[in-house]
Parts: sequence; structure tokens; C-alpha cells
Amino acid sequence: MNKLTKSLKVPTIITCTIAWAWFLSHDIEDDNKGGTSESSNAIKRMEEIKKNSIVYQVESFHKEYERLKEEERKKLEELERQRLEKLEQERQVKLEQERLARIERERQLAEAKRIEEAKKAEQVRVAQVEVRKKQQQIETGKQQQIISRGSSENANSKSYYDVTFYTAGVESTGKARGDKDYGLTASGTTVYEGRTAACPKSIPFGTKIHIEGFGYRVCEDRGGAIVNGHLDVYVDSLSKARNLGRQKLLVTVLN
Repeated sequence: MNKLTKSLKVPTIITCTIAWAWFLSHDIEDDNKGGTSESSNAIKRMEEIKKNSIVYQVESFHKEYERLKEEERKKLEELERQRLEKLEQERQVKLEQERLARIERERQLAEAKRIEEAKKAEQVRVAQVEVRKKQQQIETGKQQQIISRGSSENANSKSYYDVTFYTAGVESTGKARGDKDYGLTASGTTVYEGRTAACPKSIPFGTKIHIEGFGYRVCEDRGGAIVNGHLDVYVDSLSKARNLGRQKLLVTVLN
């Protein structure tokens, strides 16, 4: 019962105060119409009473509450803005880090590819060098064999050769009279019957030889079919070359 009485006491006081203030304000308005000085004093008293009244205090409290609430809202908005801004900055930093990491990965891949291509190129170069070395060794071996054969032929002052005969014409050289280099030997001399002979590469240009039945000749020319053991002797006429044909003759290579 006491609790109920206390709970009803404050609202009752507030209600009575509001009613009294309303009645007094209307009474003051009526007096104000009459223009008495008492009415102005009453208005002042009313304002003082209003300021000291619970209603006025409640209204003031409510306004202060709203102001504080607005300030709190603004603070929260500012904090949210700062939070979002921080998140955006972190996102931008993460994106930049990912971009730099991607660039680094691409650089590493490109570098690895470049190194791999350089290794392959080096392997190809080394293989080519090895091939050239082998080719040089083969060529050197061939030259040594030729030199060895030449030395053997030169050392043997006499040996039998297959001796054929050729002219400066189309039938033997593919060149006709009037063509460039017609009648010129591989050594640069002009063919001359009784002197010019085509010898294998093992016998150097200028080497003097003696052919059985034909006398002395000088090695001045070469030929695709002229290999070791074969000589081609120059004559002026095609009929003479055909009549002489192919003979096995004793040849002496003079040192």
C-alpha cells in the first residue's frame, strides 16, 4: 500500500502543478487585458514558477537529452566513417601488395624463362661447336689422307696411272670458243698441248711428271673426275683425244 501511495504521489503533484500553472496563466491573461501593473508582476512570477516547475525541468532535460543524443549520433557517424576509411585504406594496401606480389611472380617467371632459354641457346651453341670441331677433324683427317697419299705417290717415283685425254671444247670442259675462261686451266695458265696435264689434288700445281710414251707434262689443271691414280692429258683436237682413248701408263712424278 505504501509503495502504491508513493508511486501515485509524484504524478499527482505534477498534474496539480500543471493545472495550477494553466489556471494562473489564464487568470493572468484576463488581468493583462485590464492592463494592471499587478498583471505584469504576476507574469514575472509565473515565469519564475515555470522555470522552477517540474514540467520546465523535464522539457530542459529532454532538450539536453536530444542534444547529447545528436552529439552521440555524430560521434558514432564519425567513428563509422573513420572505420570505413581505415578498411578502405587496408583494402588498398592489400591490393597494392597483391599487385606487387603478382609483378614479382611475373618477373621471376620471366627471369626463369630467360635463364632456361639462355641454357638452351648455350647447349645449341656448344653442340654446334662440337659439330664444327668434328667436321674440322674429318676435314683434317681427309687432308692428312690426301697428303699421305700424295706423299706416297711422290715418294714412289714411278706408278701406273689411268691416262685419258681432253680438249678445251664443250665435250670436255662445257665451254665453247669465245666463252669466258675458255682454254684456261684451274691454275690460271692457258692450255698447251705437250705441256698441260690435269692431275689429282695430291699432286700440286707446277709439278713436273713424265708419262710413258708421251714425255714430260706439267700439272696445271684439275677435274671433277680426276682422282688419285688418274691423269687427264690435254690435246688440241677432239678426234685425237678420242683416238687415244684411255690407257694404263707408267707415270713418274718428279720432285
